Amino acid sequence: GFASFKHAFEGVQKAGGSKWIVFSNRDGLGNWMLGAASAVVLAAMTGRRFALLDPKADVCAWMQSPLCAWTEALPEAIRKDAQKRNAKEPSADIVDKVDLVGIYWQGCSFRKLKCTDRFQGDISDKQVVLVQSGAWFAEVLLTNEKYASRLREAFQQSLPPLAPMPPGGHPATYLDIYGPLSRWLFSPAAAVAQEVDE
Repeated sequence: GFASFKHAFEGVQKAGGSKWIVFSNRDGLGNWMLGAASAVVLAAMTGRRFALLDPKADVCAWMQSPLCAWTEALPEAIRKDAQKRNAKEPSADIVDKVDLVGIYWQGCSFRKLKCTDRFQGDISDKQVVLVQSGAWFAEVLLTNEKYASRLREAFQQSLPPLAPMPPGGHPATYLDIYGPLSRWLFSPAAAVAQEVDE
């Protein structure tokens, strides 16, 4: 379930591997959260470490999130390369070093997430992949046969016992990726939670 998914990904973060997903988004906070959460799932599926390039609204001041520690662990040289790749016209040497995966609301930007055979289940052969998105794309990863079973294992849940049985009498299940992920990644800091509770 989700606890195993979380434990495994925290292990990837602590292991100190050299491959990274670095997330960037210039949209509002809501779209930023959707894209960042999806990019964490992508990092988990590809076995890459994760960091934010540009945390929104000083999130680390009001959230108790593992995103903050992960972002602090990003080596400065990789951060600078990702910032250069994020520019409108990056140099050819930066394009060669840092792959860009833009996942947008329209068009065919999801194709790279579905077809990863070329890189044995990864989305790139480069050390750093800059993901730009303001869209929720984690469920698109279900279309990738290398990721689908792992995602279902981590996020599939059964409906409560009193829920109506679907035709055929089998217990109904549903897939909830964003719920557990957002509670983990976007938990409010203690002071914020206390203020909300009051």
